[in-house]
Amino acid sequence: MHQVLLEFKEYEKEVDLDFVRKAVRAIGHCAIKLERAAERCISVLLKLIKIKVNYVIQEAIIVIKDIFRRYPNIYESIIATLCESLDTLDEPEAKASIVWIIGECAERIDNADELLESLLETFPEEPAQVQLQLLTATVKLFLKKPTEGPQQMIQVIDTNFWRFLHQVETYSF
Repeated sequence: MHQVLLEFKEYEKEVDLDFVRKAVRAIGHCAIKLERAAERCISVLLKLIKIKVNYVIQEAIIVIKDIFRRYPNIYESIIATLCESLDTLDEPEAKASIVWIIGECAERIDNADELLESLLETFPEEPAQVQLQLLTATVKLFLKKPTEGPQQMIQVIDTNFWRFLHQVETYSF
């Protein structure tokens, strides 16, 4: 398994972006399917994130979300590293993934409210997929940390709610 992961990691240097994305997803699939390899896969994904190649970071965050779903409360020590890349995310699936992670682990992220608040600034312009995750994550944050900050964020979402509903109606699940 170690050799396979090293091979997948080497693919990040390829010119074909689609191929690189598929290699990163393959690492995530290995983690999900082979529990004994999950920790090594996470380690490889973190190394890929630290290379600071935007499309690699985005794919890594997407697969890490799936790993978090498969193994809840196990690899949360890497959340800070993931959140450092928040400002560089521009693909809807990657943004929605990091928002899901923040909402799911909100009580263990000191600045979860600040992270979500920064994303709420562009709420009306975000794709429906990201808006749905922002809505869900903000409610989760409020339920887990019922303070004034999350309550105000819900009001920001409420202000944009009708536009949001219109977009959800046209969004295909």
